[in-house]
Amino acid sequence: MGHPMHLHGHKFWVLGSGEGPFPYSSVTDAPQSSINLQDPPYRDTTELPPSGWIVIRYVTDNPGAWLLHCHLQWHLVSGMALVLVEGEEQIAKIVNASNTTTDATSGSTTSQINFDAHRHATLVTALGLLLILL
Repeated sequence: MGHPMHLHGHKFWVLGSGEGPFPYSSVTDAPQSSINLQDPPYRDTTELPPSGWIVIRYVTDNPGAWLLHCHLQWHLVSGMALVLVEGEEQIAKIVNASNTTTDATSGSTTSQINFDAHRHATLVTALGLLLILL
């Protein structure tokens, strides 16, 4: 059974997906036959294969803390979810806080987020699966 992965606060382009671990060192190393940059579907939910990976792309233009999670309730309550914090500087001004996020590593869960000059987010996370956002 796959996982219907849903992102709050954004819609995204689904660039690719597959079973097993992500077979490349980065999205830019993947062949064009694996990553659709021409006409990817635009969604707020997409199917993640069991123990697989997806590559999605979205524009970071909506500051907030946005939940990315499996829509199967028992998967969600078992921890198949993460929070993407976008626009940390804007959020900090609103809540008058100097630090609104921390690095998190727990068991098999590791996340890293990077942003490019065009406000596209790249997230690499392992939750018993690999999920990559470009």
